[in-house]
Amino acid sequence: MKLSLRIALLFFSAILLLLLIMGAAFYELSRQFYEDRLLHDVSDRMTAHGRVLEQDDHDGAFAHIQTMEEAQGEVVFVQFSADGEALRSSDRLTPADTARYWDWIEQSDSEAAITEASTHNEPHVYAYHAFETDRAEGYLFVDQASGEFAATRETLIYLTGIIMLLGLLLAGGLTILLTRWITTPLNQIRSVSSRIANGDFTSELSWKRTDEIGDLSRSIDQMAGRLAAYQASRKRLLANISHDLRTPLTYVKGYSSLLKEKLAADERKQAEVIHREAARMEKLVTDIVDLTKMEDGALSVKPDTIQLCSFLHEIARHHQLLAEETGHRVHVICQKDSTIYADPARLEQALFNLFQNAVRYTPAGTAITWEINCDENRSFILLQDEGPGIQPEKLPHIWDRFYRADEARSSAVPGSGLGLAIVRQIVLASGGQVAAGNRNDRGAWFRIELPSLTN
Repeated sequence: MKLSLRIALLFFSAILLLLLIMGAAFYELSRQFYEDRLLHDVSDRMTAHGRVLEQDDHDGAFAHIQTMEEAQGEVVFVQFSADGEALRSSDRLTPADTARYWDWIEQSDSEAAITEASTHNEPHVYAYHAFETDRAEGYLFVDQASGEFAATRETLIYLTGIIMLLGLLLAGGLTILLTRWITTPLNQIRSVSSRIANGDFTSELSWKRTDEIGDLSRSIDQMAGRLAAYQASRKRLLANISHDLRTPLTYVKGYSSLLKEKLAADERKQAEVIHREAARMEKLVTDIVDLTKMEDGALSVKPDTIQLCSFLHEIARHHQLLAEETGHRVHVICQKDSTIYADPARLEQALFNLFQNAVRYTPAGTAITWEINCDENRSFILLQDEGPGIQPEKLPHIWDRFYRADEARSSAVPGSGLGLAIVRQIVLASGGQVAAGNRNDRGAWFRIELPSLTN
């Protein structure tokens, strides 16, 4: 799971939980507040009615109280005696109603409460007040429908839902902004770090943030600058060394060639060794100069249209002599012909480096297979050998300059470690890509991918 999704889920979940708690608290506090106000209002009315009866206990006073209560809506007003007999009521009561009201008076812990024990479809408010006059003592009881309270509760639920919905929308927007604020610089840092890992040290973040991400971006910029300076100094050093070595090596090669012709047979072998090593060093210097130019984009190329199948068959014939000397078998398989636009000389150099690398690191008598294929937009050149393969942890580094995958055989196997680096630079300059891996059964594979020339 990506970091941005984790942050979004965590933040949104926290906001959602907070909204649920706040919504539930808002609803419960509002409901409780309105319920308390309703009960307090009913209790105050009952207390006032009790005082009226205590001052003037007659039918006219009860009728006046009944008239006042009817103005409150659906109300049943009852006067009970001390032993539970209904003396007066604003509505005709059934024995069941009378018993239910009296049971509530006897069992209630408070003088007013909202109860569900009603024959109606909504909760009712029950309230009573004990009074005592010269004529009698008893209780005033009221059964008031809570329709207004039910409507208010529905309104509270609706308002709570609206508030939570708006809160969720706000939380979603804040989550998106927070995720972008955190992950956008991280994605840019990842992209720049990837380019730096691939050798592009010109990328800069240049952020002015003062937090940890800003510190990290500035550290990466400093690292890229130092790596660029190191790369430039290394290129200058290699260029200077190559330039200083090329002239004396030419002299050594020329003089050793003359010595081979004039010296005796036993001394001629020593001159041949000098000539061979001078030629090898001259080839190394040439490779270094070419690779440096390729990396700087200063190497001149002459692209042309290339028919891959015929081109590769011709190259295989040129390399047949080297294959015969080492006992290797060369096969060319053209699955589907393709036309590309590249420098023929440089592409031949890249293919020869791959072929030479396969010859050096595979046993004699094994097969080296070239295969050509393509799709709508890309052309593929695949080389497969039957050697020992490449250790998986070394695969990402085989395209680096001076890297030798088999260190144990580096002294025994000729080569400078520049061949695959040159292959990569030639292919990249042609708009392509390189890849390598191990075959399932035995050996390694190297693939060159180039854009096909379309109509």
